[in-house]
Amino acid sequence: MNKRKEDSDKRVKTSSFQTKKSSRKTMFIVLGAVFISIIVMINVGQIIIGLLSFKSEEYSTTDISNYGVYEGHVRDEKAQLRSGLFIFPKELSVNAKNIEFLYSCRVRGLGLSYQQFLKCTYSDQEYRAEIDRLKSIKCEINTKNGTKVNYVEYSDTKFNYPAYIAAYGGNRIFEYAIFNEDIKTITYIYIQIVSNNDVAFSKEYLPIEYQNEKQLLDDDNLDNKNIYYTYLGYGVYKGFKD
Repeated sequence: MNKRKEDSDKRVKTSSFQTKKSSRKTMFIVLGAVFISIIVMINVGQIIIGLLSFKSEEYSTTDISNYGVYEGHVRDEKAQLRSGLFIFPKELSVNAKNIEFLYSCRVRGLGLSYQQFLKCTYSDQEYRAEIDRLKSIKCEINTKNGTKVNYVEYSDTKFNYPAYIAAYGGNRIFEYAIFNEDIKTITYIYIQIVSNNDVAFSKEYLPIEYQNEKQLLDDDNLDNKNIYYTYLGYGVYKGFKD
């Protein structure tokens, strides 16, 4: 009789111990889950705060005295340029006439877009010299297998006027110069990550296929014309800045 009672007491104690052990285990699991949730919420909050800190910045000018200045207006302005802007003259001719100029850059979130538009009318001699400069533009990119040289492309079909093209959609940039020999005028254009609706100059200066429905931002493939990059193989490209 006493032995049965002792066995019963042992079973009760064992059951009570197991219940307490299970409760403690459950408590630790719950506390662990709460702790992990707090850490995740803190990290998400930090990410959101970080993204919000990238406020929109914008700069735009039509003052020709600002030509060639690509820093000091928005953050990472010069570093984010995907081009060497070889199409544009390094310095403006003092004899150039009827000059039209626009430069703008805009930071939105983590992206940076650019537009530059320059239109000049030259004397016959300066016009010829500038055309010679444009047709000889090249970009040299050093690779482990040697130097790759990319040249501008001439086209008399892609625009309303003949053009020399440094980039045509590759990496979402367009860079080209269109020229009108009759009036000795050259228009230089650079666009980086800009939608059709945000183009700040007349659509007649865009490539013909983008003047209507086709979108500038649809082309981001480096296989498209771009003298500033070269294909190394296996899906790898090397840029002129690398």
